[in-house]
Amino acid sequence: ISGAYPAFYISAFKPLVIFRGRLKMGKNRFTKVFLTIQFILAIICISFGFTFVQNSNYQLQRSWGYERENVIVVPLLDSKDYETLKSVAAANSDVKLVGATSVHMGNRVPMSIIDINGEKKEVLKFEVGENYLDAMNFELLNGDFPNQGSSTTESNRVVVNETFVNSLGYSDNPLNVTFRTDSVNYLIVGVIKDFHYYSFYDKIQPLFIKLTDKSNWNKVIVQVEPSKSQKVYDDLKSEWQVLFPDQPFDGYQQTDTYDWYYTNISGHGKLSSFIAILSMILSCMGLFGLVSLNVTFRMKEYSIRKVLGAGLGNLTKVMNKEFILLLLIALIIGIPLSYWMLLSLINSIYPYHMPLNILPNILGGIVLLLAAVITISSLIYKVISTNPAEILRSE
Repeated sequence: ISGAYPAFYISAFKPLVIFRGRLKMGKNRFTKVFLTIQFILAIICISFGFTFVQNSNYQLQRSWGYERENVIVVPLLDSKDYETLKSVAAANSDVKLVGATSVHMGNRVPMSIIDINGEKKEVLKFEVGENYLDAMNFELLNGDFPNQGSSTTESNRVVVNETFVNSLGYSDNPLNVTFRTDSVNYLIVGVIKDFHYYSFYDKIQPLFIKLTDKSNWNKVIVQVEPSKSQKVYDDLKSEWQVLFPDQPFDGYQQTDTYDWYYTNISGHGKLSSFIAILSMILSCMGLFGLVSLNVTFRMKEYSIRKVLGAGLGNLTKVMNKEFILLLLIALIIGIPLSYWMLLSLINSIYPYHMPLNILPNILGGIVLLLAAVITISSLIYKVISTNPAEILRSE
């Protein structure tokens, strides 16, 4: 469509009129409308670029709500291997704590239906083993952790997250509240700070954490000294190959769990930046073409103005007043429109994102304005540097 319009427009010119030099250009209202729309789209794209890059940085720095930097996870094929690997890991001087779990961050968490005061609710159920809560450094807000060394006697005592407490209306006094699920009664003994168990794409759900029987433990959680993760990982891998030569070592550092997520959000920033730059270039090309056409057909007028004493300021004003008006219209429409669209889009992608304000949208308008000024400046220089006598003599 973009190519068809100028093709049909130019093909409508009569060659005889062109050869006689009598071709008159109209006001190009259609072109100006589309250029204004292009400016608006450029403001939207530039604003998106600024915001998504900033949000990518925000996501990189956001806390997950637990220990992520100094934890190694080793999946087990058989829960009976836990004690063997635990003794080997605990003997390492760089290891602080060894724990176990059945459910862990980075994996999908099973859903459970609970009955609390006669009301049924869907919540997530974390089944963990000894030392897990301490090894992952969950922040305890109220109450206590169950005795993590005794899953048999403490299996009915659970901790819940903030969202569990708030969603069920027990924010004032959640401790010692009971609920029932799978024909078992559970007692809330502690409340932990909300944490992200999968990614920031997923909204935090109410959950409870209970101790599970040793036969269900399928992962070893190793908390290590700061900056010692790689060393301990290599040591554990070597020990594993000696202890279980027929089993592959599938251990990983907790920081590697979300590489895919950080790749995604980094890609969002890069893609939106590319689109922003591309849209700005296209808008400036359209502006350059329109201003260039205007200058070409009005060179005689500008030359006469120069002969009559018009200075740089006067010529610049005459040349650009209509295009500056288009830009101002685009800014007035584009800045609030881009803010509204950005708010809608980022809320649909990220439940947790950087605080939004209109500053990136204003910056988008300023960047486009500067790009337009630079684009027009080259044509202003052409008018200023041309000798009026040459233009007036050419007739």
